[in-house]
Amino acid sequence: MSRQYVRNPDGSLELTRPKTENSVRLVSIPQTAVDLLILEHDHHPDNPYLFPSPLTGDMYHPDIVVKEVYNPDMYPGLMQNLQAEVAAGNPPSLCM
Repeated sequence: MSRQYVRNPDGSLELTRPKTENSVRLVSIPQTAVDLLILEHDHHPDNPYLFPSPLTGDMYHPDIVVKEVYNPDMYPGLMQNLQAEVAAGNPPSLCM
């Protein structure tokens, strides 16, 4: 991660480097996850955002706060199910 979007006081977005060098990092994700994210973006190829707002097609407003706690037991077999769907030629829906 070497770039981030920052919302300016006038509401415009600017692509910048993170505030601190400690925030710049390499994020590794499995190829299957990359493939699934590409499939998801294929649902809206003209939109630059991977998960656009279904209401506006734009980014979700930064004031929206999502509170999630990771629970590894919450979705047993999720990746295997997604891989099986892709292998069967059925693009899975990543919308929840």
